[in-house]
Amino acid sequence: MRLGRLGLIVVLLLAGTILACTAPAAGTPPPAPQQTAALAREATPAAAAAPAAAMSAPTAPPRVRVAMAYSVLSGDPLPMLIAQDQGFFERHGVEADLTYIGGSTRITEAIIAGEIKLAQIGGAAAVSAGLSGADVIMIGTVVPVFVTTLFSRPEITSVADLRGKSIAVTAIGTTTDFAGRVALRRAGLEPLRDVAIIQAGGAPEVLAAIQAGNVAGGVLTAPNTLRAREAGLRELVDLTALRIPYEQAPLGTTRRFIEEQPATVRAFLRAITEGIAVAKQDRALAKRVLARYTRVEDDALLEETYRLYVEDALPRAPYVTREGVQTILDLLDHPRAPEATPEQFFDNRFVQELDRSGFIDSLYPTPQR
Repeated sequence: MRLGRLGLIVVLLLAGTILACTAPAAGTPPPAPQQTAALAREATPAAAAAPAAAMSAPTAPPRVRVAMAYSVLSGDPLPMLIAQDQGFFERHGVEADLTYIGGSTRITEAIIAGEIKLAQIGGAAAVSAGLSGADVIMIGTVVPVFVTTLFSRPEITSVADLRGKSIAVTAIGTTTDFAGRVALRRAGLEPLRDVAIIQAGGAPEVLAAIQAGNVAGGVLTAPNTLRAREAGLRELVDLTALRIPYEQAPLGTTRRFIEEQPATVRAFLRAITEGIAVAKQDRALAKRVLARYTRVEDDALLEETYRLYVEDALPRAPYVTREGVQTILDLLDHPRAPEATPEQFFDNRFVQELDRSGFIDSLYPTPQR
């Protein structure tokens, strides 16, 4: 009995000592919630603590690496370049492996082969490939009209004066070729019959051919439009001002990629629409990005490109237009073109989702009343 009582006394004394040591002193605030959580984790086996830690600090899903490309060094891919430069793709969970592939035909072939998943392409090349049975489709557009100008030598005073002469374009089947044909037909001239069309290879070469007198005129895009005016060439037809529907710079992919990775397609278009909004609202930033990717430092040339592409052509909501695709079908020399319908070549559902959700409107300040 004495030993039992003694043992009990010792236990009570020890318990009191422990409580005295661990209890906070008078006036001392209780541990902060973070400290309490830390103490709890220290007292919990690692295996049991892991789920709690995961719930308290969720990690972002890994970014999806996607091969992307653009086809020209001009204003056409500007929203995509801004999206890359400003980290918009990453913000939406996409790591863009962005590449320049010159020429709309080459970039379309890369999409069909699966080497490129999402790209700024040429509408004519996409529709032509689709008519031949290839899996390629347009999911948006950043240039839904011709952004080109038909220039001529000073002695040519009208489009009608080109009869029996020749004009230069970059290549047959490209935007400059189609723009030239439209300009000629509007003046009552039949391309190839009334006016010869010569392939020059590139915009600088078109300009050089006109200046040298090798052709009477040629179709140019910015910033070579400014160079042509400075050289004293005559501006015969400003197709940009006419706003003729034409899918000059659509965004393309394959139906298979849409089925396999619809979330990536949505993220891509969210980033693109953000790039459009920045281009429209931050002129200085847009010109800096243009200068970086095109390696053009002359501010006058950058201003010309910005004016024609962003101010005159770039849409807030990048819908592919039925009229723009129909223009391509009307110009293509393909046996299946007359029977085809524009809806075969584009899918606007992702842009429509962004538009209806209010996401696109949210990128612009509320108008002042």
